[in-house]
Amino acid sequence: MLCKYQRTLKTFFYHRRFISASVKNKDEIGGKITVCGRTFQRDDWTNISPKILSYLGRNLHIQPYHPLSFIRQNIVSFLYKKFVGRMGNPIFSVYDNLSPVVSVQQNFDSLITPATHPSRDKSDCYYINHKYLLRGHTTAHQSELINMGLNNFLVVGDVYRRDEIDTSHYPVFHQADAVRICTQEEVISTRFPTPVTWARATSLKTSADVLARIVLKRVFRRVPNGEALQVFEKSGMRTEDKQQEHTLEATKLMETELKSTLLCLAQSLLGQGLVHRWVATTFPFTHPSWELEVLHKDKWVELLGCGIMEHAILHTGTDRGLIDVVISFILRQVLGAPWDQMCLTHLTTALV
Repeated sequence: MLCKYQRTLKTFFYHRRFISASVKNKDEIGGKITVCGRTFQRDDWTNISPKILSYLGRNLHIQPYHPLSFIRQNIVSFLYKKFVGRMGNPIFSVYDNLSPVVSVQQNFDSLITPATHPSRDKSDCYYINHKYLLRGHTTAHQSELINMGLNNFLVVGDVYRRDEIDTSHYPVFHQADAVRICTQEEVISTRFPTPVTWARATSLKTSADVLARIVLKRVFRRVPNGEALQVFEKSGMRTEDKQQEHTLEATKLMETELKSTLLCLAQSLLGQGLVHRWVATTFPFTHPSWELEVLHKDKWVELLGCGIMEHAILHTGTDRGLIDVVISFILRQVLGAPWDQMCLTHLTTALV
């Protein structure tokens, strides 16, 4: 009799525990979640864990004396020296404290990432709900900054991906994303002795042909008879070497400038003795695209990714003029540490 009672009691508590667990799971799906001071409604896309939430707000890349902060400062210093205005002032603006909470539109749609692209999967991202997630790359801020009218900017921050943990991967790492765009206002200012806006240039009755020649002179300034070359073509075809809108000549010139700039940056971070190679690759938001790999301990290690920004991204929002893309480079993952004998890891630093 006692054994029968114990079995009945055990069965009762088992079912009670099962029912409680079911209610808890239902509450979690239909409840609220607070991320970075904002409250969101949970749904069946929510897969962010308390452990990942605990990493938010650490901002290691802006903490004084942290290795990531040194990397950030070196990148900023390089860009400030490399790209200056007519008065000698840096033309790059830096954003290193943007919220890691972004919308699906920011992280994917604004970068024309296909709806079926695997990077959108729940297995790859930390979703807050079906509309919001933790950014998978700092490129998520690119479109909004461009639409704000920014031409040259650097975004540095923590990013989150559901990677398997190994010697070079961790769910939380840091990324630097730089974009460089030549607009017609910038081009015009190189022609006139004083800064001139596009409206002012128009009031001076500058013809479209003259403006076009100014653009060509800017883009092909180092090429003999460069003014005879073109940046855009009306009936072009997309190939593995260029986008439909761009001429092959313009793309190749931008590729050369892009790669030389990024190699100089890599050497400034890791030293002049880098053994490197460029590898053609694909990204949803650039074409053509390349990865810079460096040789480390007899292995090729990816250091960064880059490319010419997709023309369609620049036309999302307002029309920005005669020439709206010359060069766009994206430092996908800053993996190097000059003080650690070229230890090319994600610089995640053990987050424990």
